[in-house]
Amino acid sequence: MKTIDIRLADSSDMSFLLDIFSSTAFVENGIRRVSEDALKKSVSDGFFFDFNSGNGFVVLFDKTTSHRMGAVKVSTSLRNQYVTISGGVTEEYYGTPHSRNFLRDVMMFLFLNYPIERVEMNILATNVRSVKFHHKMGFVQEGIKRRAWFNDGALQDQVVMGMLKTEFMKLYGATPLEKALSLAC
Repeated sequence: MKTIDIRLADSSDMSFLLDIFSSTAFVENGIRRVSEDALKKSVSDGFFFDFNSGNGFVVLFDKTTSHRMGAVKVSTSLRNQYVTISGGVTEEYYGTPHSRNFLRDVMMFLFLNYPIERVEMNILATNVRSVKFHHKMGFVQEGIKRRAWFNDGALQDQVVMGMLKTEFMKLYGATPLEKALSLAC
């Protein structure tokens, strides 16, 4: 039985999302802080994900304990059929299989439920561990945004990494069970 799952964030996740997207580790790795006002605006309808408006949050949690293990922010461009995701697992889960499974499950959810053709991420060039992790996941380095992110008192480069839907499906495929689980979110 699968004890770890993803779900769309709801209003009960607000303090967790504020903590995770304001944490030093996440901000230092090129993730934008989320202010309480911006987060409240995102949930004004009691709904944390609206693909058409372009923003949302997905949470990884333990089904048996309801312990939140991580989150990603999703920013979409419906017209251009892509999403940019940022976030990940909390520090206690770094380096565990949950990181890989969470990213795979979020991408499966997005590819199966929305008309997108690519997922992209922007990673600080100094975050070699994250760049290697995404390469292993099947992401392709598409370029470098020079001096694009202010961190540690200086502008730093970001690595742009992307994966197309066709590449993802070739690597991870959608079995009927995965498809059903994704659509159940």
